[in-house]
Amino acid sequence: MRQTFLHGGSSFSGSSGGKRSEIIWTGRNMSSGDDVPYAPVPSSGTLNKFRIETSEPVTQELDFSLIKNQVDSAPNVTILNGGTVGESDDGTSVNAGDIISAKGESAFGYSGSFIMSWSIRFTPSNTTKAIAMGCIPTSSIFVVTPSTTREYTHIIGYGISFDTTESTRYYYCPMSGTIENLYIMLERTFTGTATFVFSIFKNGSEEVSSQVTIDDTHTLRQVHSVTGLSIAFASGDTLTLSGIRTAGTFGWDQVGSGTLSWGFQYTPTIQGESMVGGCTNQNLSTVQNTIQHGFLNRSNTNGPNIGFTTDESKVKALIGEKVIIKNFRVNLSDAPGANQSREFRLRKNSGNGNALITISDSSTSGSSNNTDSCIMSDLVNISTKPTTASCAATKVFWSAIMKVNQNEILARPMYFK
Repeated sequence: MRQTFLHGGSSFSGSSGGKRSEIIWTGRNMSSGDDVPYAPVPSSGTLNKFRIETSEPVTQELDFSLIKNQVDSAPNVTILNGGTVGESDDGTSVNAGDIISAKGESAFGYSGSFIMSWSIRFTPSNTTKAIAMGCIPTSSIFVVTPSTTREYTHIIGYGISFDTTESTRYYYCPMSGTIENLYIMLERTFTGTATFVFSIFKNGSEEVSSQVTIDDTHTLRQVHSVTGLSIAFASGDTLTLSGIRTAGTFGWDQVGSGTLSWGFQYTPTIQGESMVGGCTNQNLSTVQNTIQHGFLNRSNTNGPNIGFTTDESKVKALIGEKVIIKNFRVNLSDAPGANQSREFRLRKNSGNGNALITISDSSTSGSSNNTDSCIMSDLVNISTKPTTASCAATKVFWSAIMKVNQNEILARPMYFK
């Protein structure tokens, strides 16, 4: 199987040296400077078909590359002066535990700004496997007081802080499969005797076998992992990543980007399928017919360019090859209320896709059996609106299945006698 990781809405603007760094997997917005945020790969395989598109022509040549284990690596993408698209079919092999990021730069610093979207293909060495990734800023991790209170975050994609109430961070699985490992990297060192313990929760209960411990022997960008797991999940099950910090002395060293990132390998029941989705930590609009747009494949949180927004351009993610998106499902924290309803859609190229979900009255969930087919350079996102005047405020959780369409019929020469 193949997987496509996609993102959009990332702002690229001028800086000294023109450098920007990015966690390529999860859609963290690009950050300036050389303090690169990485994410660990939970499975061996190959990365290639790196494609980048910009919202407007660039005013000077820009170069993008992957960074593997802190060294620039293929694939390398160039967008020429005046262009809007760059792509490379070159690839690089990765092993489980390698750390990956991406970098964009101009030779003399970049004076303009634009919105960029990208995609990259991952082909696992074992073609029955799939991977999922996530990350959050370290500032969101247990930094206030030592505590035995457990905290939780959304397990797929970038962008939502830990919270003590697990139900606010659920990922609702759109498919079934088995989780087989968990890799975690903390890009900051710390002092003291406290210990972090991370693990996967399923349907509100800890999967004890998935515990990963980080103690005071941790070094910058060290990857911690547990393998040999067999955590079966079904469609509708909830998953979270949990963390707890034990009592003891503790202090952050201000070294490293400060990102917590993770990944896990799983075997989907249907080969070739993979999971996408996200959640919010903000309420949706209650104003009738106000359309808001969000990312399909990552959480939408408070902050610039990453919350649900009326500006669709900020959340469009780039499709890099033919894919099918199906089993779109939505769960709400609060029902719309009597005689009230909300609408949720998959969007493609600023138009409505086939997937449509309406949730009404006391219901808090819905799903669509419709399928959307996408091709290279399509831009996808989700949208929502209250269709009645008095909808209750709510947060939203969504997920879908994505499958790369590998059943293409290739043209072949014809011979006649």
